[in-house]
Amino acid sequence: MTTNVNPPRSWTPGSVVSGFAGPLSGSWLRMPAPRALDQLAVIYAEVQAEAQAQKTGQAPRRLYDRIADAEVACAAESLGPRTQLLTGIPWVLPDGRLSDKGELLDRDLLSQFGYTADPRDESRTYAYLTDVSHLWLGRRPDGKLQRPSTRDKNRCAPWLERELQAVRPRIVVLLGRHAAPFFLKRYADVAVTQLGAVVAKPFRCTVGDLETTAVPTLHPTGAQMAPGGSQRAYAATAKLIGELLAG
Repeated sequence: MTTNVNPPRSWTPGSVVSGFAGPLSGSWLRMPAPRALDQLAVIYAEVQAEAQAQKTGQAPRRLYDRIADAEVACAAESLGPRTQLLTGIPWVLPDGRLSDKGELLDRDLLSQFGYTADPRDESRTYAYLTDVSHLWLGRRPDGKLQRPSTRDKNRCAPWLERELQAVRPRIVVLLGRHAAPFFLKRYADVAVTQLGAVVAKPFRCTVGDLETTAVPTLHPTGAQMAPGGSQRAYAATAKLIGELLAG
């Protein structure tokens, strides 16, 4: 399928990113952007090779230089059937627009602390976007999406870990009940029985050699159905992340 998605400044593995100012200091020491992008290119190639072996039909993940600049990452459940499955870009439709859920995430959460899910929006910092399951799992016989099992998530976890170790975000936003319990149990040894009990709370996590803070919140699907709407549902999460970034 041909798409109209044209995010700025595509990345060629091994090339030099203009405007790079060097790594940041502190406990979240950032990897130089060209090196991080080279590592991500390798990870994405491995995912695509597995996808081809399993005949998932998913588009290759798109890589461009802004992807490695983020101090905030978002981990959701799996590839969207109308977005990343077709475009290789999380939350982005074939015509280049954000999906309805992507717009909600962008407007009511990410924009509140200066970030965006839109790769074309250069007025804000682009969040690093990923999932706990990197492979398209298809649909069930009843037509509903096949949700990733714990086995699926464990199989993809090494890719997720290497992504985060390459980008080195200070904060990982966990979107929804499929991402948050898995991530917190694996990287913080915290058992989650109800998502509402951990929403908008910070958890120190160890992902390989990366020490980061995970912040669980609602998936956009849940946020749009929450009492008072998505802006109210995301208010506490946005406030906490803003404070963490300023600290």
